[in-house]
Amino acid sequence: TGTVKIDGKPAPMVVVAFRPADPTLSVGGTGVTDDSGKFSIGENGKNTGLPVGEYKVTFSQTLVKGKPTLSGSGGNAEEKTATEREVVADEYRDLAKTPVVAKIGGSTNEFNFEVKAKK
Repeated sequence: TGTVKIDGKPAPMVVVAFRPADPTLSVGGTGVTDDSGKFSIGENGKNTGLPVGEYKVTFSQTLVKGKPTLSGSGGNAEEKTATEREVVADEYRDLAKTPVVAKIGGSTNEFNFEVKAKK
């Protein structure tokens, strides 16, 4: 679980993706932030979250006509519309470049992520 802020402000409708730092592992997870920037992966108390380990974390927030939405292209150039734009800076969207790493331990894991918007 956790929160995402973009340039210090709670960020709604951000896709938060955890991918194993070890490329030989394939288990990861994705969550979407609510209006206050909060997200969770898995069901609370159901042991359905992420396995223990280190993860690279990427973020994406698409605006269509100025409003956050999940129905955009996610940055896919072929699907992008004239009224759509990606908010999150490229470095946080690219798995190879993201500076954000999260370590999942055996107990409750709460993360507060701060990412930058595109300039």
